[in-house]
Amino acid sequence: MFKLKRFYPKKAKYSYVIGGVFLLVASVPALAETLELTPSKDNTIFEDSLTFSGGISSFTFTGPIASGSPRRTLWQFDLSAIPQGSQITSASVTFVINRAAINSSPSDVLRLHKLTASWGEGASDGGTGGGGTQATPDDATWAHRFFGNLGAGVPQIPWTTPGGDFIPTASGTINAGGAGTYTFVSTPELRNDVSSWVNNPATNFGWILVGPEGPELSQKAKRIISRESPSVAERPRLTIEFNPPAASVSVSVPFMGEFGLVCFGLILLGLGYWKARRRVSSW
Repeated sequence: MFKLKRFYPKKAKYSYVIGGVFLLVASVPALAETLELTPSKDNTIFEDSLTFSGGISSFTFTGPIASGSPRRTLWQFDLSAIPQGSQITSASVTFVINRAAINSSPSDVLRLHKLTASWGEGASDGGTGGGGTQATPDDATWAHRFFGNLGAGVPQIPWTTPGGDFIPTASGTINAGGAGTYTFVSTPELRNDVSSWVNNPATNFGWILVGPEGPELSQKAKRIISRESPSVAERPRLTIEFNPPAASVSVSVPFMGEFGLVCFGLILLGLGYWKARRRVSSW
């Protein structure tokens, strides 16, 4: 009886091994990952003070004050750590309401909308109150994406629509009354927002948080912990679960890709089999 090594010479074995490696690499799925992010910038814009802002304040604000004039919160997150082409399986936004105005109710609806234009966070600090302060260059205001400084030659860039340029349909909604921690749970719209920003970073303008608004509504404003808060655990956070794109292998064959890896692996396996058969037939 022939020994096994006579049927499978070394070169054939090498072909089998290398081919198997290529097939294995091509078929291994990418492992799911979870990423938790705090905002790369945030701000508050104020309807009753068109040149006021709150760039580095410890709080942002959403909803109407006693006069009925609303505030809106802006958030943006840096998604550069997620590889382009990743599959976003979950995206949720958690934040803390530190204080709620006297007419706040558990039925108050907060809406998260995808912004369609860039905006800024300057050095303005409105303190703990809900009135804000004079905007500084690069701040967003109710009227401006970037407030600018005309005296220093920094242009002002307005919103197309005062109060922010955003998609009318909300990506997420929640009911929020008093102080507490709230989460916009993952929705197809939130996942699509994140996916579009990952694959097209130049369109990542973040979200705007809009509270209950209307002429008959007042004292429903919410004070929200901002990214500048010393309480790190209470800062807003975006939690993303995603599957990275399939692992790729650098080879000398141009345009190899996953399909190419499979084909190349099969070719090597076939070559090993042919060499083994040829060796057998020579006995």
